[in-house]
Amino acid sequence: MRRAQFAKLPGIMYDHWWGWLCPGGRPGLQNRWWVRQAATVGSTPIHSRHDAMMNQPRHARNLRFLWALLVIALIYLGLLAARHTLTGHRLWDGSIGVVLGLFICSRPAGHAIDLLFAQRGEFQRLTAELSGIGWLALNLLVLFAGWIVIVTGATRFAGAG
Repeated sequence: MRRAQFAKLPGIMYDHWWGWLCPGGRPGLQNRWWVRQAATVGSTPIHSRHDAMMNQPRHARNLRFLWALLVIALIYLGLLAARHTLTGHRLWDGSIGVVLGLFICSRPAGHAIDLLFAQRGEFQRLTAELSGIGWLALNLLVLFAGWIVIVTGATRFAGAG
């Protein structure tokens, strides 16, 4: 279809006849008409809404929550070391450990993703101040404790047969 014929099709308002294809061959965000439409829907342009969302940290620096996660991991590991079982079934003990470990690791992993991708330059600001270095160390400690809980739960789970 030639460019002039394509532009005359009803209901199609494209700047270029090739502008409707995204890399997958379907209409997507690369469609300039859709981007213009989305920008006019709200009172704020897309780029400023996007910048405002990206500048807000997904998780605040909640030290109490990180310490609580660390304490929960230590309690789980301590109970397994002292009693050798929580529920009497290794399958349930392992399942609880894996799920608990994933929950414990989720917050520090979210912080790491925010630092790497969402908040550019935040890592340099954190390492410049002593409280930021402590916060990073606590995140790594909680992540390591969650990993230990996952491995302990997985070994209990695997040995349940």
